[in-house]
Amino acid sequence: MVPGSSLSSSFRKHAFAECSFHSPELSERIFLSTIFERLSPKTVAALEFSLSDPRGKHGFQRLKADVGGATLDNVLDAANRLAFTQSLDLPFDLLGNVDPFWTKMLTRRVEQETAPEMRRHNKEHRLGLFVVFLMSRQSQMTDRLVDLLIEVVHRIGTKSRRKVISGIAADIEKVHGKERLLVDIATAAMLTPNGRVADVIFPVAGAVKLKAIIDEHRAKCTSDGRIQMTMRGSYARHYRRMMPSLLQFWTFAPTTKPGVRF
Repeated sequence: MVPGSSLSSSFRKHAFAECSFHSPELSERIFLSTIFERLSPKTVAALEFSLSDPRGKHGFQRLKADVGGATLDNVLDAANRLAFTQSLDLPFDLLGNVDPFWTKMLTRRVEQETAPEMRRHNKEHRLGLFVVFLMSRQSQMTDRLVDLLIEVVHRIGTKSRRKVISGIAADIEKVHGKERLLVDIATAAMLTPNGRVADVIFPVAGAVKLKAIIDEHRAKCTSDGRIQMTMRGSYARHYRRMMPSLLQFWTFAPTTKPGVRF
């Protein structure tokens, strides 16, 4: 059969509508053949190449495997897999005509088969199974990509916060016994309320210690800003490369009504 044949497509459409009256084996053949008829020659070639090179960039085994943890390379890999699946122009509308349980059953079958086992099926059958698997998995690929992005952002924030706090902790370690020191300063001030700072305060707490306390306070007050700066630096040095791959999946639209101004 040639994908896109009008005569065979008409026959398949009618048979597919009646497949609930056939045996499970015949219904499956009709369903998979109907899917195959909807595939373009370009999609057929891409799927066949995926099966012939299962561990390649868009290989069958690679598409089935989990992308792994939240690293830059894994985010790029997940985005690449999703982009490949979306480029195939798969007939998602056909899934609405079958029982979801049946779709899950076919998907599990593909998950359990290797590329050589898939290639043993005839062309219509193997590509029909492969397409069912990809259509059922595309939403999971999208969700996994979002999860990875959230994990990456969280990781950047956690590392940046840890780096900034460790820097603040180093400053805090320079000032020992601050609470007792403040009590001594308050006591000296109360005993000599009209005295000069140089005569009353400095003997209790020297200028170096007082400056360290001021620096610590300022560091704490600006920690949020420092964390944001550190996050931006980490993004610019390492994670910026993932944005072009992610932006292709996002659609930006205005949320305000026409004529509304800020």
